[in-house]
Amino acid sequence: MLAAVPEWAMSEDRSCLKRFLVAKNFTTAMKFFEAVADIAEEEGHHPDLQLRDKRLVEVSLSTHPIRGVSLRDFVVASKINAVELEYSPKWLREREEEQQK
Repeated sequence: MLAAVPEWAMSEDRSCLKRFLVAKNFTTAMKFFEAVADIAEEEGHHPDLQLRDKRLVEVSLSTHPIRGVSLRDFVVASKINAVELEYSPKWLREREEEQQK
């Protein structure tokens, strides 16, 4: 199932899905968080959200009752992937270069 959400990675202990990204700026990151909050409320499944240094975003998804990852996490991850976000141009370039290696 991880192949369906390639932007996400499984944590080392397999307890959650994680996605890291760099937004263009603070305001863009906060708009992303608002969109993720709307998805979480619709799905009744809430991720952990972290914002560091004004634009470094981390999203973690897990299903607490099973202390791991469930189908619901993949569904929410897929919906989060559909959120439009203006990324940091430098981060996008570096990411594309890394993927071409």
